[in-house]
Amino acid sequence: MFLASALIVSIGVMMNRFAVFTRPSIVGTTFAAFVLMHGVSGVPYAASKMEDVLHVPVSPHFAPVLGLSFLLYTLGAVFMVGVVEFDLRKSQLVFFRRPAPAMVNLGLRLLAALVVLASITWLYALAAERTGIEMLVTTAREYFELVDFRIAQTEENPYHYVSVLCSDTFAPIALMCALNIARAERTLLSWVVVCIAVGVGVVSATRDLHKAPLIFLALFCVLSRFMTTTRTNVVRPGFVLRVCGIIGGLGLLGYYITYELRASEAAVWTVNRLVLAPQVGVDSFLFVYPYILPFNHGLGIGLVGRVFGWQYFRNPPAEVAFIMTGNLHTTFNAFWSTEMWASFGYAGVVIGSFVVGAVLCGLDAWLLRRRRTSAACVMYAFLIIASVRGMSTSFFTTLLSGGLVLGPLFLMFLTGRLKRDELAAAGKAVTGRHPVEAT
Repeated sequence: MFLASALIVSIGVMMNRFAVFTRPSIVGTTFAAFVLMHGVSGVPYAASKMEDVLHVPVSPHFAPVLGLSFLLYTLGAVFMVGVVEFDLRKSQLVFFRRPAPAMVNLGLRLLAALVVLASITWLYALAAERTGIEMLVTTAREYFELVDFRIAQTEENPYHYVSVLCSDTFAPIALMCALNIARAERTLLSWVVVCIAVGVGVVSATRDLHKAPLIFLALFCVLSRFMTTTRTNVVRPGFVLRVCGIIGGLGLLGYYITYELRASEAAVWTVNRLVLAPQVGVDSFLFVYPYILPFNHGLGIGLVGRVFGWQYFRNPPAEVAFIMTGNLHTTFNAFWSTEMWASFGYAGVVIGSFVVGAVLCGLDAWLLRRRRTSAACVMYAFLIIASVRGMSTSFFTTLLSGGLVLGPLFLMFLTGRLKRDELAAAGKAVTGRHPVEAT
């Protein structure tokens, strides 16, 4: 009952203040993904008996943790609205009403970035015994071969972390910039640059033969085009269908070609991955902490753990997955509340959810108070997808390697706008001293 009530109240407030489900925004789209992943199926899951799946009852903390996450995320976003004096509806109307000038050719910066990204991508591919493309052609549907391949790519490849930055942050931004330039210039050279960018993105996204990086790469392109070409901030049904088709279609195809499944079984796995797996992940965290492992008081965050000299660091998603499955080489998806729960329990859930809502709303305010250019639209599209991707990982990971910080800095470098005035504009957005420009 508490989870259902919290969900209804949060949806009502978010629809009223941030036009959730009808207009794209960082704070609103992340909330919509939160509802779809943990709200729609979370309520029946909380009321069900899942002993056959988890071999333990549903945690008594499951409904309170999710309910508090919805409420405090919403409260944090509303709080930031008051701090920066920000109205998302009006700001979006002003932002989208202006035409987006075509992105000028980024020339040497974009080419240099693509050369570096391509080099890193191929170094990563060649450093392993087999590439992801080779696995697809040869033994991808053999489960144990696939597991061994992913373990080798993650643990034995010296370029793994850099390749993650390429696939999650740098390659999508370079691809979106190349597509914007090509649509404006329509020259052979510009489309050759697009092909190079697509190649970098696809190879880096298939580094471990996981489905999510390729799905997100496609979503980057679709949302970037919407942001750049539309003169309205309202999401049309056709756009929603394209997004659902990308997620469902690539998810189903990914399961089919990487596991030994029939098409119908791949469809069932895809549905389970979207509606059941997120709840199992949350429930598993609540079962492990603090009953099997004590709260780690923030040391489960890699950077914090290393600063305080935790020599045998193992992140909470890996610890939970090992305890629940016995597999040393797997992790469970987590969002901000699960890892904050592993650190501080209910206090972490409350404070963490509030901070996430406030930070994402602050990013909306910063972006919508900028002049609408193709670069600003690319940044908006990137930050929306990057924040949604944070629904399956730690918020600290999303801030750093996930790109919420690195993405804008990289785009400013590409466009030659990495100057003091850009950084000052970010500070003004946070303090609320930068008014929305008049039409």
